[in-house]
Amino acid sequence: MDRHCPWINNCVGHKNYKFYILFLFYACLTALCVVYLMGAGATILFSRRNAFKKAFNHAWFWYTMTLCGSVLLGGLYFAFHLINLLVEQFESLEDN
Repeated sequence: MDRHCPWINNCVGHKNYKFYILFLFYACLTALCVVYLMGAGATILFSRRNAFKKAFNHAWFWYTMTLCGSVLLGGLYFAFHLINLLVEQFESLEDN
């Protein structure tokens, strides 16, 4: 069951497996919280029509929207990757 994890820079075995699973769970939860907060911020921005129309013509608006979109997509990808890792770890627990 021992394997090396570059994220924690340590080997994962029977004695620290619980902590590795908790690390993956909390990292996934954090990524999903970032995605939720980015979506909530975008919703608030789009709900204010006058502020949105004024900001729509500025270059910083497009830069900010591109950056927020990139963070949002990156956070979703990271969350799904962590969920995949968690599923693999639970499957390996069932096999052993």
